[in-house]
Amino acid sequence: MPVYDLTYRKARIPRREGGALASVLDQSLRYGFRSRWTKGIFVASWIPALVFCVILYVRYSLPGGLGGRDVNAFEFGLPWYHTLFIWEEFWITVPACVVGAGLLAEDRKANALELLFARPLTRFQYLAGKSVALVAFLFAVTGLPSIVVWLFDVLVAPDWSRLRETWDWPIRFALFGLVLSAATSLLVLALSSVAKRGLYAAAYFAVLYFLSAPVGQTLGWITGIRPLRAIGFVTSLNSVGKEILGLFPRAHEPPFASALVVLLGAAGAAAAVVWSRTRPTEVVR
Repeated sequence: MPVYDLTYRKARIPRREGGALASVLDQSLRYGFRSRWTKGIFVASWIPALVFCVILYVRYSLPGGLGGRDVNAFEFGLPWYHTLFIWEEFWITVPACVVGAGLLAEDRKANALELLFARPLTRFQYLAGKSVALVAFLFAVTGLPSIVVWLFDVLVAPDWSRLRETWDWPIRFALFGLVLSAATSLLVLALSSVAKRGLYAAAYFAVLYFLSAPVGQTLGWITGIRPLRAIGFVTSLNSVGKEILGLFPRAHEPPFASALVVLLGAAGAAAAVVWSRTRPTEVVR
C-alpha cells in the first residue's frame, strides 16, 4: 500500500531482497533519471569524453599515423586526461545541482522523514543509500568517461605498446573520479540537508563551488601563504588529482598536503552536518 507524505506525493519504497538500503538506493537512482531533462544532462556530461575520442581517432588516422609510426609520436599523456577531468569538474556541477540538491531537501520539506523512519529503516541506511546513489551517478560522469577514453585510446593505437605503457592509468582515473564524486556528493548532501528547498541547496552549492577558488587564490596572493590557496574547493580537488595522476603542481596551486587536509576536513564537516540534520528528533513534530 503506497504511503503519502504531507504533500500527497507517493513515497514508493518497495520491498526488495537487499532490504531497506537497497530500496533507498533504487529510489535515489530513479530520482536521478526521473525526467527527460535529467537524462539529457547525463548524456550531455559525456560530450567532453566524446570530443577527446574524436581527437584521438583523427590523430591516429592521419597519414603515417597507422603506417608504422610510433604511438608515442602523439603525446596524449596524463596532462591531457587531467584536462578532461577539468572539463568534467565544470559539468559535474549540473548533475550535482539537479540530482543531489533535492535528495534530502525535498524529503525534509515534505516531512517525509517522519514516515520513512517509521518503517524498518535506520538513519544510516537512509543516508548510505542516498550517498551511494549520488556518488555512483557523479562517478558515471567523471571517472567512467576517462576510463572509456583510455580504452578507446588503447584500441585505436597502432600497436599494443600503448597498453603496456598505460596499464595503470585506469586505476588512477577511477581513484580521482571517486575522490571528485565523493567530495562533491558530501558537500551537496550537506547543503541539501540544511536548505529548505532543493533549489536553494543548488544555489548554495554553485556559489561555494565557484567562488571559493578565487577567494583562496586572492588570500594566497595577498598573504603570500601558498597553502591558503587550498581554501578553494575546486583548487584542492585539482591538487589532489594531480598527485593521483603523478603530475607536478604549478606555482599558483596549493601543495598536496594542504589540499588533502582541506578536503578531508570538508568531508568530515559535511558528514557531521548531514548526520545531525537527519536525526529523528529533528523532524518529529
